[in-house]
Amino acid sequence: MMNTQETGRLISELLDRIDRVYPEQRKKAIRDRMTSFWNHTGRGEHIPYTAFHLDNSLPPEQLASLSPYDRELACQLAGIARHGEQWDDDFYPALSPGIRQLTLPSYFGCVEEFAENSVRVKPAISAPQDVYSLPEAGFTPDTAGGEMLDKIKYWRQKTQGRISFYETDMQGPFSVASQIWGIEDFLIACYDYPDEVHYLISRCTDIFIDYCKKMDEAAGGDITFFHCLPCLWLPQEKGVALSEDLVAVVSADIVREFMNPYLQKIGEAFGGVLVHTCGSMNHVLQALGEVKPLIGVNFSSCETDLPLAATQIRDDMSIICHNSPVATQHLCVLNAYEHAELIGRVTAETGRFIYSTCVNFDGSLDPDREGDLRAALRL
Repeated sequence: MMNTQETGRLISELLDRIDRVYPEQRKKAIRDRMTSFWNHTGRGEHIPYTAFHLDNSLPPEQLASLSPYDRELACQLAGIARHGEQWDDDFYPALSPGIRQLTLPSYFGCVEEFAENSVRVKPAISAPQDVYSLPEAGFTPDTAGGEMLDKIKYWRQKTQGRISFYETDMQGPFSVASQIWGIEDFLIACYDYPDEVHYLISRCTDIFIDYCKKMDEAAGGDITFFHCLPCLWLPQEKGVALSEDLVAVVSADIVREFMNPYLQKIGEAFGGVLVHTCGSMNHVLQALGEVKPLIGVNFSSCETDLPLAATQIRDDMSIICHNSPVATQHLCVLNAYEHAELIGRVTAETGRFIYSTCVNFDGSLDPDREGDLRAALRL
């Protein structure tokens, strides 16, 4: 096991490497391009994109000698440096704390359980009236939410404030409430016990807002509230990103009644909100668009019909789109280059502001072929 001094030297060397690859001039250029993207200026001049190819370059024996937090930190730093050396895209160098479904539910004392070879949140509600008597553990160090905050603080201290942060994967209030209640029972309760459902979602909205503020504090104010695939730079004044995966399986009426009021509240608290889902969201895009502070949506071009989505969203909204190894409905699995071609074509035809993430799920994404990506994106 590396001692503290050796670990500190390794982290410092990796940070120096990132500074060489991402000097302030390069980082500012990315921020400027992304500001233009989010503000919808410079239409047609640049399609921002990321080649999702953050591989680690540290030897296994070196990683094995580190503590878990230090190992994860070193892997990310090495991956960021290597990516910047290989790709000239719009990825902004910052640390991602990761994902844990229990993060927000842990506020109410929820715990994890194993199910079907995975870990999920164990439902804490047996009867609808239980929503009014949930315990409040808060985000103390012994909760999953507190542990995530401690990780951010630890990484901030280890990196001496030399690198920015992204938010942890933030599930939206509807999603968090469904985890606390139990997804199937929760969806039925939307029809049978709407008052209790609204009460729980409202509580989850409050802890969502509170947790974002706590993350900002833990990261020393140097945080981007974006976690979707991949993390990308979003000015703090533009808002926060969150995941509401259940939009793929609920109706537009459910979205209007049980999601929109709380997305509105979050958007007002932070200046905007962006919604991600795994699965199709074409059937709810117009309903989501009724949320005034909604700045954009994030989905896979293999799961949500991108050309159709471009006609369904408001003119002032942005699209963050990636490819994936999973397809739904009539759509096909697209590799990184096929996905880039789709983005380029839809952008040219509609003038939409689309951020393209080209995911290397099939191993074909090659830094030597970055020109092919840019050509497909019509850059």
